[in-house]
Amino acid sequence: MTLVKDVCTREVKAGAPDDTLAEGAALLWTFDCGILPVVDDARRLLGVVTDRDICMAVATRDQRASQLRLREVMSGDLAVCGPDDALAAALERMARARVRRLPVVDAAGALLGMLSISDVVRAGAAVPETLRALRAIAEPRREDILEEIGSPAATTTR
Repeated sequence: MTLVKDVCTREVKAGAPDDTLAEGAALLWTFDCGILPVVDDARRLLGVVTDRDICMAVATRDQRASQLRLREVMSGDLAVCGPDDALAAALERMARARVRRLPVVDAAGALLGMLSISDVVRAGAAVPETLRALRAIAEPRREDILEEIGSPAATTTR
């Protein structure tokens, strides 16, 4: 059985809650990643910010990226996995949450790494589970979900 720790990326850069979106974007660019974990001083995971979160925050708020803080736009309700979780279970979690990446945390919530669907594909592991997860992740969001989460498009297209 393949475990998360066998496949995940362990060297993960992270931001602090008071870092600006500009600083977060610079980390994403420099280290060629699409998600930035936000951690406290003990490296406990507080949330994540994606490149899309940064773009949408700058596009929908009347502030520059250098004026907004990661804590203002980070997602805090996260699907996560542990290093000793079965890879198949982590892929099921990705599918349910419809995300391509899961932070890997220890029992205290400290960030240990990141598991991405790309990590799984590169490892050639859990092929049927990977395809199921990709299918679920790729499913378009429904209009009722967009209304529920407050999509600007949902309110301007009516």
